[in-house]
Amino acid sequence: MASSFTKLITTYINAKDSNKPHLMNRVFSKDATLNMIVNSENISFPSKVTGLDNITVTLVEDFSMKFENVYTICLEDTIQRDDEKFFCQWLVVMNDKVTKEVKVGIGEYVWIRKDSLITSLDIKIKEMSIVDAKYQNDVLDLVSSFPYPWANTHQINDIHKYLFV
Repeated sequence: MASSFTKLITTYINAKDSNKPHLMNRVFSKDATLNMIVNSENISFPSKVTGLDNITVTLVEDFSMKFENVYTICLEDTIQRDDEKFFCQWLVVMNDKVTKEVKVGIGEYVWIRKDSLITSLDIKIKEMSIVDAKYQNDVLDLVSSFPYPWANTHQINDIHKYLFV
């Protein structure tokens, strides 16, 4: 599991989830690109972002102004990789700082690496559900019990019980 890709991705998750923008230069090249496909009306991002500084603003700084209690979990049993490309599915759980609603999302990452840094990241948000704020503690307690930031699909299945309440 300790491949250079997983180290880069783990550093990215730490930067994004914990609001540590200074870590992003350990992950992305200066001219990296971010492409986003968002299949939900419950969250929005720009479709394309270019450059380390702009990616950092989008994925860490702006993101952390809106959301807290962020848990991003990459699903190990979905990994496909070679020397330059890494694919995995992910789960994210977080709450809105203002409304306290919980957002639960699933999607896909495609990471492209050249040398030792990421040159391209494609993020597809397949679904982003909103869970009523009254379930905030229950959902966050549950997700905090999952292996983090890497888990297998069967380890996170309990989250589905909150998606249709």
